[in-house]
Amino acid sequence: MATEAPKGFPSKGSFKNFIFKASQMMCTDGIKQPYEIGVDCGKNACNAFCPPNVMKLVKDSPCDRKEDCKGDCKNGKCLFLPCSCTEIYNQDPGMKSGLYKLSVDSKVDESQARGDDKVLDNSEFEVYCDVEYDKDSKFKGVYTLVEMIHSGQHWNNYFNYYGKMEDHATNDMGQKWKANSKNQAKRFGVVKFNSIFKHSLGIVMTRYNHNRAGYQLTDVFGSPETNKHILDKGNSCSQRKTFNLARAYRYGSGGGSNGRGGATMGFCFNRGQYRQNNNCICGDKWNSQFRFNVCPGQHGNMRRFNTYTKENRKCYGMHTKCHGYGNHGIMGDSYGCDKPGQRGVGGHMWFGYYGNTGLPGPSPGNYGYYGSRWIK
Repeated sequence: MATEAPKGFPSKGSFKNFIFKASQMMCTDGIKQPYEIGVDCGKNACNAFCPPNVMKLVKDSPCDRKEDCKGDCKNGKCLFLPCSCTEIYNQDPGMKSGLYKLSVDSKVDESQARGDDKVLDNSEFEVYCDVEYDKDSKFKGVYTLVEMIHSGQHWNNYFNYYGKMEDHATNDMGQKWKANSKNQAKRFGVVKFNSIFKHSLGIVMTRYNHNRAGYQLTDVFGSPETNKHILDKGNSCSQRKTFNLARAYRYGSGGGSNGRGGATMGFCFNRGQYRQNNNCICGDKWNSQFRFNVCPGQHGNMRRFNTYTKENRKCYGMHTKCHGYGNHGIMGDSYGCDKPGQRGVGGHMWFGYYGNTGLPGPSPGNYGYYGSRWIK
């Protein structure tokens, strides 16, 4: 004889509804319960998807769909698809310097803000992450190697040109760096370069003088101290829709599709175009010689530091942003931030100066030095 269910207990057909009624009560308490994906949401927990692009859950966190995760959602768990070394560091502060795999965010088409991500599965590529260098920096993160600069590099090298979008000999860039074979000409293409920057703290460092420790200029876009990045949405200062960092760091005096005439001094962030008002840096103008920007501390802020950032040698200006002057090559003289014992960074701080090559060394007039560029 079958045992009767207790009176008042839901029958088999209505048991599911009973569960949802109980969960719906819990899904209005404003607290993230253990069975919820987000606060008061989750398809399985609360019978409602969490709002897209609100949460970015880490690897192995429960998920209902891709939008719940930093990467992808497979079999109810998040895959972690980092797009920069800093994102790896945020998940694993104990990581070591070495070779890692990053993925590509395809929404770097000059119209997408941070948070509007489309991280591509099966798009992994190898990078070198440097945890140790400048580890006492005032900005906590990890540098991703994006470019190696050859001692024979010149303003008319093929891969320097504004119109060159693809990777240049990057299949073994991290391996070469790790093996201490550093006098190379390699660089990630526009999409990877910008994708890494979009998922970074907003910091770009250029090392010179044979990558000698302490010989670097560091550009900061936004205000990492207050979690502001130049590509964040919800601000009116960065003009992020026109911002193209990868093209800004390219140059070339070949003219036409291969270059920008004499646009070889300073940086042109407004889609990387020559002599355009540099409105992505909040009111900067291409013909302004020394001031960086007019919104310090805001999303559109740009600062430059000489040597280690912990020394706080902040430059007060650059000569000349987005201007045209001879064949100097992109880097830009910087003023008010020299360090005793090193060469002054206010004279001939370019990749190529007329017929000379490479990056400048410890004293003016010494060329043929190699370097590198990194994003944190």
